[in-house]
Amino acid sequence: MTYRQQARKSLYWVAMAQVASKALGFLRSLLLYNWLARSLLGLVGMADLVLNALLLFQELGFSSALIYRKDRTDEAAGVTFWIVMGTSLVLYLIVVLGAYPLVALITSDPGTIGTVVGILRVLALTIPLSGLSLVQLVLMTKELDFRRRVIPEVLSAAVNLTVVILLASRGRGVWSIVYGRLAECITLGILVWSISRWRPRLRFNRAVAWEMFNYARHIVGSQVLIFFITNIDNAFISRFLGTYALGGYDAAYTLANRPATEITRLFGQVMFPAFSKVRDDVVELRAFFLRTTRYIAYISIPLSVCIAVFADKFLTFAYGSKFLDIIWPLRILTIYGLLRSVAANMGGILKAGGKPNWLFNIAAARLAVMAALLYPATVRYGILGVSVLSAAVSIVDFAVSTWLVNRIVQARMLDYVSMLLPPFLIAVAAGAAANALYPHLAFLKGFIALPLGGGIMLGLYGVVLWLVAPEARQLVEGLYNDIKQRGRLMLRPRGELG
Repeated sequence: MTYRQQARKSLYWVAMAQVASKALGFLRSLLLYNWLARSLLGLVGMADLVLNALLLFQELGFSSALIYRKDRTDEAAGVTFWIVMGTSLVLYLIVVLGAYPLVALITSDPGTIGTVVGILRVLALTIPLSGLSLVQLVLMTKELDFRRRVIPEVLSAAVNLTVVILLASRGRGVWSIVYGRLAECITLGILVWSISRWRPRLRFNRAVAWEMFNYARHIVGSQVLIFFITNIDNAFISRFLGTYALGGYDAAYTLANRPATEITRLFGQVMFPAFSKVRDDVVELRAFFLRTTRYIAYISIPLSVCIAVFADKFLTFAYGSKFLDIIWPLRILTIYGLLRSVAANMGGILKAGGKPNWLFNIAAARLAVMAALLYPATVRYGILGVSVLSAAVSIVDFAVSTWLVNRIVQARMLDYVSMLLPPFLIAVAAGAAANALYPHLAFLKGFIALPLGGGIMLGLYGVVLWLVAPEARQLVEGLYNDIKQRGRLMLRPRGELG
């Protein structure tokens, strides 16, 4: 099987897992947004802010180093396991002993601090629990063996949803979220260990560890900076505007970045190890990168435009008047989300090309700009100002990242224009048409009219793209043939297999 076939097959399995788990996650979020007050969601957001900051140091970039490495894989996996378990235990102790001062960094209200500290100390159990199965998951990623990850990820997400529904329906509030995550983490670990053959040994190769660290240090440095970039806005809003504003901004950010988050997670898992397999062939690497980026654009652009077009209608239907103040922040943040999704492959190229230090430099520059401008944006213009700043900085960041990636794959800026402009123009035209038709669907209930309006837009987009873009037709035809072939294999009698 060629690396392209491996990558395509891996994308299928990752997509299946994400569609199922994220559908469950969306249902969970929809229920929680209706069952819990915005201020309660803000409390969980604060705990997540601290926890996610600490999780940056859990694997110290050794996961990426393990994927990048081509020799002595078993020894490298052992090094990664013991590094991860050591840091996980240290981080857990930091939370247990220092939760109060950590939470006090993002809020000054004594009552809020006490509640968030309690939430954080329980959620911290997920750090060592997740560390136990991290290496097995990384090894599956390295070998593009995503098929075995589907069942653990989907089942653990289903357990999370079940626990949340049971506890939230009984009035357990934010603790339904906390215990749901714990149950998901435990379930995932049990299932991963049951299907993985790799087991850690009581040995630690210092020479291999040092070689891996020289690569990993740039990765962990960029991860830390990226975390601050993606969370510094939450910290400023929490500090100067309070939990109510944070709950609204977090909802807008999550919705606007949903396509980007899922696409980045999907392609990021698969493309980095796939790019690493062909990193010595620049021509093949460039063709592979541009092709996958074009396919991402075909998907992410219409989804982002759809969110922007139907933002007011969706918020009114799904959450009522509680979130109407985030309509424009949501629309503006779709710019940020769109650029994130299109750039999903760029980080993989920089890491596979042996330039993780460039990731660090990009993140450092972006954080400096955000840190300098966030205070006036937050204090003067609230969450709308923060949204505009995030979108503007993302545009500059995308331009710089494109320039650096082109130094590795030797692509041209014209390649990006030809990839992004046609689907964007088609999506905008389809969105305008669907928005004009939407008032004529007023006789239908919201849960019918809203999906129908979005379906009309995406249908118009798909038809026009099919007519004008040969690559889109090839993609759809290829997917159709693959699905048909897999269906025939599934229906074939067992005696005929092999």
